[in-house]
Formats: sequence, C-alpha cells, structure tokens
Amino acid sequence: MIIKKHELIRIIERLSKEIELNCNDDMLIDSEDYYWDIQSKQLYNPNEKPELMLGQLSDDWNDLRRLLDKENVSLSYDLKRLSSILHLLEFKLGSDWILQDNDKI
Repeated sequence: MIIKKHELIRIIERLSKEIELNCNDDMLIDSEDYYWDIQSKQLYNPNEKPELMLGQLSDDWNDLRRLLDKENVSLSYDLKRLSSILHLLEFKLGSDWILQDNDKI
C-alpha cells in the first residue's frame, strides 16, 4: 500500500471541515479522560501480545495546545497525541457524523 501525501492532506482538510460542521465549539472530556494505549512499536506487530498502558486525553490536549504558539516546534509524537483526540471524537460522535451538504466541503 502507498499513501500519497497530497491525498492524505486532502483527506485531513476534508475531515477538518467535517469537524467544523459536526462538533460543538467546546467538547467536554469527562469520564473518557483516560484511555488504553499501546506503544507504536507494538501496535503494528501482530505477532507479539502488546503491553497496555494508560494514556490521558487532557495531557495529550495540553501538550498539543503548545502548537498554537508558532514559535513552538511540533514533534512526530504530536501525531499520536492528535490521534487520541480524534479517537475520542469518533467515540463521542458515533453514527451522528453525517454531512448533510457536500457542497460545503
């Protein structure tokens, strides 16, 4: 499989617009703050039983918010932090994520 960067960017832009249309301005993280996490090295190795760890969405979000200041550098690990937030959106929205008007994208 090959993932083309320009296609990935278009997909991210599309999902960004869908988040804008489907999500509230403020999203409450309540009982979902802690989640099960697997190290990336173990995540893609189906031949080994992974070790579960706890992650925390509020920590992930606080770390990501530093990127709002353009002087701060991003880290590759920020993608993992962002993915945990996106997992929460999928969990909270479930099947409610239905775009009504594709012309808005």
